[in-house]
Amino acid sequence: MVYARRTEVTVTSQTACITAFQEVFNVTERMFCGGNPDGVTCNGDWGDLLTVDGALAGFFSTGYGCGAPGVPDVYVNLANSEIMDFINDVTGISL
Repeated sequence: MVYARRTEVTVTSQTACITAFQEVFNVTERMFCGGNPDGVTCNGDWGDLLTVDGALAGFFSTGYGCGAPGVPDVYVNLANSEIMDFINDVTGISL
């Protein structure tokens, strides 16, 4: 049986996000980072939702290793108009 879990995630500054991943890929405005000191995500978490005050804000995209402590995870930024337009174009659903 699979159980949904909940954790607290602190959104990092865009500058810290860019710095954390500058050796790996370019962080764009379509992404944001968050995490906690103990690490958050692991294999199989891709696509997990992130909410802020009960509203959908993003979903998990990638990170370093499996819940690497002190390293933020990257989320797709659902506040970005390009992302919302893509979802609308592909699904026909206007969020």
